[in-house]
Amino acid sequence: MYNDLCKIHNTGQKGSIMASYKTYEEYVKKDPGARRSRQSVHRSIQMGTFLIIVCCFAVVISARIQHRNSFVYSDHQEETAINIDDYGVTFKQFGYYVIETERRINQEALAYDYDNPSKYWKLYLKSGEQSAYISTLAREEAYMECVVDFLYADEAIANNYGLTDEDRKAARKEADDFISLMTERARTVTGLTDEDIYNMALRKQLATSYANYLLKNTDWSDNVLSPSSRMNYNGDYFQDTILAAHKVSKGSHFGSIKFGTVTVN
Repeated sequence: MYNDLCKIHNTGQKGSIMASYKTYEEYVKKDPGARRSRQSVHRSIQMGTFLIIVCCFAVVISARIQHRNSFVYSDHQEETAINIDDYGVTFKQFGYYVIETERRINQEALAYDYDNPSKYWKLYLKSGEQSAYISTLAREEAYMECVVDFLYADEAIANNYGLTDEDRKAARKEADDFISLMTERARTVTGLTDEDIYNMALRKQLATSYANYLLKNTDWSDNVLSPSSRMNYNGDYFQDTILAAHKVSKGSHFGSIKFGTVTVN
């Protein structure tokens, strides 16, 4: 600013405020308001710089908090996802149901918007008390399927009900099909090995086989509802006879699982 004013003085421009002053210091001495104006500009610059620094700091802090609060599935593989009596179903084991559920629902998401399937997972479905985002509904569906499998399998073991050779063959095929469709990302995120998958398939087959046994050997004449519907998670038989005999709860981090982002998209 001083150099610009000196240029005006040296060129002798008519009408210039500086025309009658040799130096900027003389100009300020004769006109104290100019010093105040210059100081005001400096304060404005300093305040602007301060605000920029504060904003940048806030952005960094916000990003760190968001990262710290975000749930990274692979960091919790050995932690408990679901408590069933004294047994803790780990996130690794639950990963079997995460992969299965995400794979199936993501097909619907791709049909909805192939270029952006995440939009489908974020849809909010209104259905009274059952209203929720599709991602949340998917998580609850996987939870219910997992609990049903574990409890029917536990009931089978408690009642000395075992797997037949045919059941084991079915479990092997189930595991092989599961593995063939499994992505490297799904394997890394969940930590599931081929052996883990086969063991989960065995448990699932035991649960299915025992449920079919109950279906054929239980008197269902007391209710007009179909026996199969009564045996699923929300059915009265499962709720009153199977679930009521066990203590089941979700782990502390269970609600942090964001379906539609764990092994897909």
